[in-house]
Amino acid sequence: MRLIYLSAALLGGVYLGSLTAPSPPLILVTAAGALAVALLPHDWRKSLLVMLCLVALLLGIFRYQSTRFVADESSISTHNGRDAAEVKGVVADDPEIRDAAVNLRLSAAEGRFTDGWMPVSGVILVSVRLLPVYHYGDVLKVTGALEAPPKFSDFDYREYLARQGIRSVMRYPRVQLLESGQGFKLLEWIYGLRRSLADSLSAALPEPQAALAQGIILGIRAGIPDDLNEAFSRSGTMHIIAISGQNISLIAGLFLVFAVALFGRHRPFYFIFVLAMVWLYALLTGMAPPVQRAAVMGSLWLTADFIGRPRSAAPALGFAAAAMVGINPDLLWDVSFQLSFASMAGLAVITPAVQEVVAKWQGNPDATEVRGPLSVVVDSLAVTLGATLATLPIIAVAFHRLPLAVLPSNVAALPALPFIMATSGLASTMGAIFPPLGELAGWVAWPFLTYLMVVATSFSALPIASAEVGGGAHWGFLYYLLLGAALWGIPQWSGLKASASGSGGAAARAIRSAGSSVRRLGAARVAFVALAAACLAVWLAVVFAREDGLRVSFLDVGQGDAALIQTPSGRRVLIDGGPSPRAIGAQLGKKLPFWDNSIDLVVLTHPDDDHANGLTEVLRRYRVRQAMDPGIKHASPVYREWQRLVRDKKVGIVIATAGQRVDLGDGLTMEVAHPQAQLISTESADANNNSIVLRLTSADMSFLFTGDLEEEGQRYLLSKASNLDSTVLKVPHHGAKKGLAPEFLEAVNPQIAVISVGAANTFGHPARETLEKLNAKIPADRVYLTERQGTVDITVKEGRVWVKTER
Repeated sequence: MRLIYLSAALLGGVYLGSLTAPSPPLILVTAAGALAVALLPHDWRKSLLVMLCLVALLLGIFRYQSTRFVADESSISTHNGRDAAEVKGVVADDPEIRDAAVNLRLSAAEGRFTDGWMPVSGVILVSVRLLPVYHYGDVLKVTGALEAPPKFSDFDYREYLARQGIRSVMRYPRVQLLESGQGFKLLEWIYGLRRSLADSLSAALPEPQAALAQGIILGIRAGIPDDLNEAFSRSGTMHIIAISGQNISLIAGLFLVFAVALFGRHRPFYFIFVLAMVWLYALLTGMAPPVQRAAVMGSLWLTADFIGRPRSAAPALGFAAAAMVGINPDLLWDVSFQLSFASMAGLAVITPAVQEVVAKWQGNPDATEVRGPLSVVVDSLAVTLGATLATLPIIAVAFHRLPLAVLPSNVAALPALPFIMATSGLASTMGAIFPPLGELAGWVAWPFLTYLMVVATSFSALPIASAEVGGGAHWGFLYYLLLGAALWGIPQWSGLKASASGSGGAAARAIRSAGSSVRRLGAARVAFVALAAACLAVWLAVVFAREDGLRVSFLDVGQGDAALIQTPSGRRVLIDGGPSPRAIGAQLGKKLPFWDNSIDLVVLTHPDDDHANGLTEVLRRYRVRQAMDPGIKHASPVYREWQRLVRDKKVGIVIATAGQRVDLGDGLTMEVAHPQAQLISTESADANNNSIVLRLTSADMSFLFTGDLEEEGQRYLLSKASNLDSTVLKVPHHGAKKGLAPEFLEAVNPQIAVISVGAANTFGHPARETLEKLNAKIPADRVYLTERQGTVDITVKEGRVWVKTER
């Protein structure tokens, strides 16, 4: 307990230091208090402890003040507000990939703001486009507007970044790569391994299962769709995919149960195994600071259990927290640090109490073990309850949301977590060595990942899944006081404090007991679960086998185009990929069977980013047999990446020319209507008017895919094409104001129109004038917008047509 008092005093000093600077009166008062305590006729040990606590309090205040940032001429943030700043620096962390951008942490070394270059220091958060790709250790020169981070009405983003040492931002500057490989070599290797394992998961699993596995195994959450993120948040299962202490604490606790089941009471083996799993997980997630802190705390908790002194875990955790805050005082306000500490404390204090209470409910007042076939469930619940009760107020205060379904959702979700980590880990490692084996492991991982998604979405759909809450941190303090009083009043917990025995204490005995019950089935149970998952995957493959009929899906990928054609015999054509690799991956994951990642033909109608960005991801993770593009000269990084991937993947490339035909079987023909052999212009500025236009025809109906063809290109096409009449029109250029010539609409004569457009886009698409032209020709209920209806599926079978929308 002495260590806890000293740690609490240091943490309190850091907090007080944020409120007031140390002054001579404060120092004198502290010294006088220490002297008064020393002179009182108390036990000298208690007097010494009080004096040491006062010293620790004062040290905490001084430490906080000593780390406050003071800007000078060399600080990069001093130059915020300059519109044309040039900065040279090195990428200091693994790039953070977002939906349509990448965030780089650039450690600045030199800057030019007026006349010449000068030495500077500090970190800039630089937002760049998805391509070209930059890596940790790259030396860059960035030129653009240097600004202070913004403040939002509901979130102080500037303060959030400042606590991470970032006080300047640049959005989409000009970037020049000067040098590569200038980072710490071990980190370069770790980040490279992480990328390789992430690529293996992308190849072995469809979306969003691949993104979910990357989030759990590697801490890469950029690919998880927003709606799925929201489902995990509302259901109280976000900790499973979030990089925080909750993740590692639950992984440590659950792996401890399974390790004891695997190795029995041979302590060194189960301890080494779980410790290795914790640090392997931390390594694979890129050793981000929150994970490092959680891994340290988890290791201390595991060590306390291993040496047979589980009650020493709390002092060890307190000391670890004080040491970390002493090194970096800003951690005290870091939510991930708070979650790390609270969840580990919950495992060390609350989980053993729950386990012993349940053990005594079995009828034996002297019992310390949970027995019976439900022991693993009880111990999983105890782990969940420990971490949840300890972190609940932090989640409520930080995120203003109280997950009400957190206990049942976690009890349902957590049993799948060890299997997800094992199978996804196999898929990533095997895929990096021999991709077919990675795909096989992905088949086994898919049911567990899908089950986790179903749990999250099902519980999040409940009306009482979560509640918005207000209030400040004082409610959190009150909660912890009441929780502490409740725990102190539990007789079993009071007995637990004094009953740590040579066999490892109540917590260790309960965990080993849970493991023993699992061990009765041993490897047979693990093999059975794996076989059951494989059988389920096979049956799902049969159940969801392709349906008869032609299906054309206009995919909701945001402000861009993407359409998927699936023929009755199983051939697939993808026309454009939209602006976001994440969005196209999620849409294809819904439309294609998880066991088959092949696409027969990929068409890039023109090289603009809102059509090409997603296709680069498709080329990376799908087996594409053939590609088609218009052969336009274009200098964009995305188009260069498209060309490189086509070349490196040895994908057959066809330059589209009017008159070409593609026989898709089943009586389906796809004809190239545009561009002509002689392009309107070969320059980048005319990419839209040289868009590939495709006409898909069957015995029953026809589709016209128009890319971003503008009015000039439409009139040129009318002068060359003999027949454009089509049942379904993909409206050109997202319904732009000058994107639909009246004579072109008359020639196509569509019965259905689909506009692929993003919600609240900055271009004003679709234009009111274009909608008026369409409504004059087609009933309003046959004009579909992906921003409103989501993905639009049109199925043709035996002369009948079905239109189904996502929403």
